[in-house]
Amino acid sequence: MGAVGLALFAFFAFIMVRAFTTPMAPLFAELAMEDTADVTAELDAQGVEYTVERGGSAIMVPQEMVSKLRMDLAATGLPREDGWTFKGKRDALHDRTV
Repeated sequence: MGAVGLALFAFFAFIMVRAFTTPMAPLFAELAMEDTADVTAELDAQGVEYTVERGGSAIMVPQEMVSKLRMDLAATGLPREDGWTFKGKRDALHDRTV
């Protein structure tokens, strides 16, 4: 009976943690380290919760803030790396004009 109680406790603890965790989404991906540093400094200044993933090339923020943050950061000129898009770096093969 003790194992069942422990399993139920663990299950409900997991559900509670998931229910109160903010869903995160990528703000930017495939950033240069300099851009990651600049963007995270700006997010710190704004008091925005974020995580850095993929060895420093991706920044995750609360899902509901992605669009606003992208526009705010674009207004400040971030990220600075040439060829960057919201989905990652442009692929030269798919970036042709007809």
